[in-house]
Amino acid sequence: MDTIHRIWVPGVMPFEFLLLLAITLLAGIWIQRVLTRRGLRITTFWQVLLLWAISYAWLKYVMWPPLPFHLFANYMGAITLALFLYAGATEAGWVECKETVVGIFGGRTRTYRMIRVVLFIVLPVTSYGALYQHLGPKVPEALIEFRTYHPAPPRSIWVHGERLELQTAKNPFRVEEGLIPPASWGRTSR
Repeated sequence: MDTIHRIWVPGVMPFEFLLLLAITLLAGIWIQRVLTRRGLRITTFWQVLLLWAISYAWLKYVMWPPLPFHLFANYMGAITLALFLYAGATEAGWVECKETVVGIFGGRTRTYRMIRVVLFIVLPVTSYGALYQHLGPKVPEALIEFRTYHPAPPRSIWVHGERLELQTAKNPFRVEEGLIPPASWGRTSR
């Protein structure tokens, strides 16, 4: 990716972008002419789809510095609208696009049936897999235990008018070793 970014010269970037876009467009026109001479014309539908994919790649990966998402979405929306207008500009182009779409959905040829399989089975399954990989459950990690530090207790407190020394006090309910607990501790009151 760094080699693509080396072609941009600061201060001349807009001109360079338009020049590279024009070269790409002329290359596409030349490829279409060569294919037409050989009897392998690309239909309007596939031209529009290819132009959309090339525009996406240009704006996403070739533009430097990268476009913010709102600009990218606006440009792709304008390009999509322009390509729809290009496809429907002539009656022949619109009929050609419509026949291609109906052919794919109807599965008229073997190629169209393969495209239909990719479009309705392979693409959704791979999209689901990528989405699950991105949003699905992760391997659980060990929880972080935060240690809480409390301030030291006070040396003494007042309870019901009586001062209790906390640091030297003995717990009356704790049985120390060697002492025998009172007999009343084992009985339950009813």
